[in-house]
Amino acid sequence: MSDLTRYDIIKLNAVRWVETLLLKGLDLKDVDLNKLNLSRANLQRTDLRGANLQRTDLREANLQETKLQGANLQGTDLRGANLQRTNFIGVNLVGANLIGANLAKAIFTETSREGIDLWTCNLTGTNFQGANLKGAQLNETKLEGVDFSRANLERIGLNRTNLAGFNLAGHNLQGAFFLYSNLQGINLKAADLREATLRCANLQEAILEKANLTAANITDVNLERANLRGANLKGADLLRTKLEGTNLEGVNLESARVVGPNWIEELKEWKVEGYEEINKNYILVNDGGHTYGNATYKFQLKTPE
Repeated sequence: MSDLTRYDIIKLNAVRWVETLLLKGLDLKDVDLNKLNLSRANLQRTDLRGANLQRTDLREANLQETKLQGANLQGTDLRGANLQRTNFIGVNLVGANLIGANLAKAIFTETSREGIDLWTCNLTGTNFQGANLKGAQLNETKLEGVDFSRANLERIGLNRTNLAGFNLAGHNLQGAFFLYSNLQGINLKAADLREATLRCANLQEAILEKANLTAANITDVNLERANLRGANLKGADLLRTKLEGTNLEGVNLESARVVGPNWIEELKEWKVEGYEEINKNYILVNDGGHTYGNATYKFQLKTPE
């Protein structure tokens, strides 16, 4: 039997004269807390398994190490809440607002969190092993020590994040967003980055060997000393991309867009590996486009003589 009922908590809320409602460590299994105002409440290590928290106000509440298995948090307001080390397996978070929440070392393994908005959250050490994060928004989050192994990251938003040194080799990142992110030294070997947006990202020394970057937006990206050996760049935008010391051996550049008619010759000046092969196999054709007043060109395979 639960320590308190819904009615008990409503009465406590009505008479509380302190800002924090203390519910720490209580047994509230299966209690209906639907639409209650529990903002800033202390629910640390409280047992909320199977509880109905649908559309409950939990802004800035302390839910650290709370048991939530089987709970319904559909439409719940968790902005700024402390959810460190919380286990979200089996929790309904459809429509929940978690913006700015502290989710350090939280557990989301093998769960479906498609489209979840975790904007500006602290995700330090969070476990997303095998999770479905398709379309999730993790923009401007803290990601140190996050485990994305086997996770589906298709169309994920990772804008303005620090992923330096991360290993995302072989991941599904189709349509993902990395605007202004730090991806220095990241391992994206054989990753699916079709139609991904990498605009203004730092990919210095990144490993992109055999990655699929078909139709990706790589405009204003720093790829200095990156390894793109065998990558597919068909139809990708490479406008104003920095490529000094980059490995482009065996890449597919068909229909890729660049600025200016002398881009292939500039590869030699930038000491790009694979320059000779590119010069042998491709020509640049004016595609009628412009960027900042400069004409854009597309790669076209040379016609065999």
